[in-house]
Amino acid sequence: MSEQQQETTTIPTTTSTTDGTTVGSTTTTISSSELVNEQNDKKRKNKFNNNNNNNKKNKKQNNKQQNSNKERDDEDADFDVSGEDLMIEDESTLVHSSFPFVISFSYNGIPFNGLQIQNGENLVKHPHLLTIEAVLLDILYGSNGESDFEQDETIIRYTKSKNCKDIRLQRACRTDRGVSAVRNAFACVMTLPNTQNHKDTFKFNNEELCKTLNDRINNHVRIKNLNLMDQIKIFNIQRVPSRFVLHHWCQFRRYLYVLPLSALDLSSRNIITKCNNIFNLETNEQKCQKLNELLGHFEGIHLFHNFTVDAKPGSDSSRRHVKTLKIIEQNLEGDLPHVVIEISGRSFMLHQIRMMIGTVIALMRGMAPNMNTTVQDNTIVNDFFENLFKAQTEVLLPMAPSEGLFLDNLDFPNFNANIVKPPFEPIKWTGTADEHAEIFKKDVILPNILKVLKEKNVVSNWLIDIHCNKAKYFAKLANKKKR
Repeated sequence: MSEQQQETTTIPTTTSTTDGTTVGSTTTTISSSELVNEQNDKKRKNKFNNNNNNNKKNKKQNNKQQNSNKERDDEDADFDVSGEDLMIEDESTLVHSSFPFVISFSYNGIPFNGLQIQNGENLVKHPHLLTIEAVLLDILYGSNGESDFEQDETIIRYTKSKNCKDIRLQRACRTDRGVSAVRNAFACVMTLPNTQNHKDTFKFNNEELCKTLNDRINNHVRIKNLNLMDQIKIFNIQRVPSRFVLHHWCQFRRYLYVLPLSALDLSSRNIITKCNNIFNLETNEQKCQKLNELLGHFEGIHLFHNFTVDAKPGSDSSRRHVKTLKIIEQNLEGDLPHVVIEISGRSFMLHQIRMMIGTVIALMRGMAPNMNTTVQDNTIVNDFFENLFKAQTEVLLPMAPSEGLFLDNLDFPNFNANIVKPPFEPIKWTGTADEHAEIFKKDVILPNILKVLKEKNVVSNWLIDIHCNKAKYFAKLANKKKR
């Protein structure tokens, strides 16, 4: 035997039949190294099986987590412009099916406290405030606005509740107190009865539904008590994709501002509002020309942190693109001579439009620093505006009255261009809806704006206020939020 002779181990073995009886036994002799190798093989096999089971378990958990994440992503994702997820496979007629819809409507905002519904502490502190959305949520839910309202079984509920989150409430453009809208849009999940839902079509009686909702608005208790019938009008309702984000796809907004020429009366006899005619303007035509020239400084991409109340100096959120800001109409005769100013762009911050117009009027009235005497050099004016757009500049600017402002139009160019499959349609004010919106503008919005501006002396009172407080305007602020 060699020097590397191995130790041996004797292992007795038995042979059994299928019924369990032993028929014989043998003795097997193996080396110790073979025994160790066999034990190691068993360990490796057990380890492999354990790892395999763990991998299957982890894969199952990962799949579950991925599905959960996908559900959350699907809820928050933007509309897939490829249209692949827009197909409706069920070709049967569906009854009482819930889908997201966009409601196109107009309203006279002067008697209302803005578009957005009041919630939480604001509602507790000011339960009397009436907003456009509060009325819309009531009538969609089948309520007439009474606190002790009991649902009539014969009245159809188009939404499951009046909670904004439950119905996924969205708005294209939020308007402030006193601001009207010729065309605005409101989105929520609705349940419509007797809808015809097929692969390429989605049909319901749009005209009848609009009439029903408009009747409910006029029968709303607070609307009737305040005599505000026909001040809110719904003109169109259409279905949109499940992941449609209204304010995201609304990429163009056009406002109009009605400005009485009394704001440009630079020779006022009122000692409080007396000002310096720094541009030597005599006629109304000259004043309108200068006003148009000054408004043009806002066009383009600038930092507008000074023209709102909730943006930090130089923040990216204050960088906005003003596409148009100019006079489009002059009405120099009549009971209230005025001009109409067009303001258009993708989006505007809170109070931005009113502060731009207020700043220009204050500038023409000689209220800006270093510009209270005759100005003949445009360089001074250019430097004035450039300073307002600087990231490090932080000043308080005057804000024009809200009564003259109204939303005129919205547009969804990218959404409309990428609609590739029915049953969805572009969001446009065309045909009858557009005609009714223009009629509402002519017969309701403009007459009410001119009436309020004249009867309440809105501009005169505003001029008195800014002249009495002119020391605080255009002054550097330690904290702009102290407006």
